[in-house]
Amino acid sequence: MTQNKPKITVFGSKPKGAILVPTIPFNLRNDCQVGQWTNGQSMLGDKLAMTIISKKEWFGSLGSTTNADWWQLWFVAEREGTNLKVPFETVMVTYIKTASLGNLNTVVTTMIGNGEEPSAKVFLPTFEKRSKTLESGKTANYWTILWETRERTDKDSKLDDLAAVVEQNNFVDVVATRRMQPGSYASLLAEGKIEENGKPIKQLSPATDF
Repeated sequence: MTQNKPKITVFGSKPKGAILVPTIPFNLRNDCQVGQWTNGQSMLGDKLAMTIISKKEWFGSLGSTTNADWWQLWFVAEREGTNLKVPFETVMVTYIKTASLGNLNTVVTTMIGNGEEPSAKVFLPTFEKRSKTLESGKTANYWTILWETRERTDKDSKLDDLAAVVEQNNFVDVVATRRMQPGSYASLLAEGKIEENGKPIKQLSPATDF
């Protein structure tokens, strides 16, 4: 008679082939100061292929950037095209703003206008180095994200599996959004929901590019 060996599971487990949704979001930051993807203090690399499974709009502040529109992207990394030390078959989150947001908006709007479904594609974000002259006269270098797509292959996550994950989960990141409001600047302003010091405001200081 075969006896089941005792197992210890402290932090949880993931069945083979399943998509993991961490209790605490795995935040993959696109660091525009260094042109790499980071998590905490760890530099992870610059090549990422992702399937975006959810996009939410936020307005507010994150890091050193204040009063900006943000897209909160929930995604899974695909092995083909990724050189980062990240978990696969795992839902992660990242935030994009300003030029990086505008670049992605252009890509997805063009796709939708041409009758394509963006969620069926694999997105390939790349960092492009740029420079800006500061008020002090000094030049600051930073990176913005350009976006391309490729067709899915048999090696990529299955869309049916990802659709089931989206249906069963309400993705929430309370830490990164603690200084944000859900919605875009335009929609919140129209609804009178943007406040500063308890009063509605008509104009906000422009967001920085980096």
